[in-house]
Order: sequence, then C-alpha cells, then structure tokens
Amino acid sequence: MNIVIITPETLVEHELATCNQILELPIRLHVRKPHSSKDDLRQYLDQIDPEFHKKLSLHQHHDLMEAYPNVGLHWKSHQKVNQSASLRSKSFHSIEEINEEDAKLDYAFLSPIFNSISKQGYKAAFDVSILGEALNMKHPFPIYALGGIDWNNFKQAQEMGFAGFAMLGAFWNMNDNERRFKLLKQITHGNSKR
Repeated sequence: MNIVIITPETLVEHELATCNQILELPIRLHVRKPHSSKDDLRQYLDQIDPEFHKKLSLHQHHDLMEAYPNVGLHWKSHQKVNQSASLRSKSFHSIEEINEEDAKLDYAFLSPIFNSISKQGYKAAFDVSILGEALNMKHPFPIYALGGIDWNNFKQAQEMGFAGFAMLGAFWNMNDNERRFKLLKQITHGNSKR
C-alpha cells in the first residue's frame, strides 16, 4: 500500500526535521502550504535533503519545478494538469470526476473517505459498500484514500480497494514523535514502493 503524508498548512515545530525523517521511509510527502509565498516555499524546499526531492509533490507554486525538477506536482479537482511534470497527482471528490479525467496521472486522491481530522465539519462523503464496488472497477490510475485517515482505519481503506492513502491530521496531531514514527515504520514494513 502506498503512503503519502501531507504537510500541515502552517509550519509546526520541528516540521522540516520531521519531513526529512519521513522521507527516509518508503513514503511520499505532499507539501501543501496554501498561504506561503513562493520564496517561503523555496526556503522550505531548500531545508529538505535534495536526495529526497524526488519523493516530494507540490500543491502550490508549481513553477518552482523549474528550480526543483525532481519534484512532483499535485492539482485540485478543478485545475488543469500540466503534462510536462515528471510525476502528476490530483484530488477528486467523486468517482465520476475520476472517470471523466483525461490527463495522465500517476495517482489520485479521493476524499473525504472518513470524517476529516484536520478540517472541522468535513464529513465522509461516500457509502462504504458502494465505494468498494466502484474502486474494483478499472480506473486509468491508482486511487488513494484521503480524509480522516488515522492509525486504525487505513486498513479499512486498503480493504475497500484503495491503492494507498494520504494522512495529515492523525500524523501531525500526534505529539509523541517516537510513537508516530514507530507506527509509520510498522505500516511501511515490507512495503517496497517509494
């Protein structure tokens, strides 16, 4: 199962050290900083070990790809995908949106699968039994679960048929750094995909 960690919107204590630690594992990191300037994001990227840049995806300031050619890019559901990016992903909120997408993507997020941990009032939007059936249909790219994924329900997402999951709130809200990395290592044990 493929794993993505999404950064919090605003910088948290020890975030960059944590990001470098995350990237030592077979995990992809999505840098989502909607309120950051391009210069702020550039400074952020400069503090991540360059050998890990190929495991990053940017949600904003896509033109930074010129300075960081190994990073992937991520789009919102209503945005048009730039086909020149080396790795492309996109967020969707329905199976219909996924089926209508004509861009070549490496993977996509479908959300919200469970009630969000990081966004108050962002409730699960899918009937689990119908979703599992829809995920078993053929899609042009792998689909990852997003929204309310925590240390317990990621297995349920896997059982539904998702190819991976993205975690935000459950990871960053845990204050015990040693414990969260122990849990991540347990999840990634035996997972050879990077």
